[in-house]
Amino acid sequence: MKKLIWVILCFGLATGLQAQYYLRGEIKDEQGRILSGVKIQLASKGSYPYYSGISGTFGISTQKKTDTITLQMDGYERLHTWIDTRTYQYFTMKMLPATAHLYHPKLLSATTHLTKDPVSSNAILGESYSNLVENSFIASDKYPETGFAINIDKASYSNLRRFISNDMQVPVNAIRIEELLNYFDYSLPADRMLRNRFSCRTRITDCPWQKDDQLLFINLTAPQLPLDSIPPSNLVFLIDISGSMDKPNRLPLLQSAFDLLVNHLRKQDTITVVTYGGGVGIALPPTS
Repeated sequence: MKKLIWVILCFGLATGLQAQYYLRGEIKDEQGRILSGVKIQLASKGSYPYYSGISGTFGISTQKKTDTITLQMDGYERLHTWIDTRTYQYFTMKMLPATAHLYHPKLLSATTHLTKDPVSSNAILGESYSNLVENSFIASDKYPETGFAINIDKASYSNLRRFISNDMQVPVNAIRIEELLNYFDYSLPADRMLRNRFSCRTRITDCPWQKDDQLLFINLTAPQLPLDSIPPSNLVFLIDISGSMDKPNRLPLLQSAFDLLVNHLRKQDTITVVTYGGGVGIALPPTS
């Protein structure tokens, strides 16, 4: 009888204790860029989610030798495949066409017939930046025509300051020189007529890091439109409220921006807010 009990006990322990495996791997996109914040689900774990870390890697304990894994991230195709949990896994996620378009090189200025140099890009903390191709010094007698876009984007300065304040490496494509310059106010002529027409002011100086070259500073000013006389604005915002937005610099930052926006709107302006993320809904119908 004692022998029988001992056999039953051993059998129970053998069936109750299962081997533990540690699934490890890394996730990148087709260009070799690290992808952090990718949602990971294993079939054996049900709907419980895991996420890839800053370096695009992950580690998950499991009792299965083989399993089915699902990878999901906004802007990328869903990846669903069988895996061997005992081996290190390498995953490549494919961009959706709309996401791939963001990585097309964009010139800060367009010089006619100028050959483009190759450029690389990177991502950090799940933030992606469009490729920028910055022109090197060129011979103006060979390429005399250059087109400029008139805008006053200046968010790059605050973004750059954020990385530096947090002791973080600054992504190369996050450094946009024209936005750093646009961040500051420059003294303009007192002539009020400039408010009603385009103006161009230039200044040429020596180049501090290349003595044989010169720098040309161009200050373009567009007419200022009186906000009280422009037609009513009908603004419709499509906002992602999925789990990927649950970071201080995403949805909470957007909410703070809305507090600033409403102070610059008029009674005749209208706002509509549509949300998506697991479902689509109207969070705010057209509201003045």
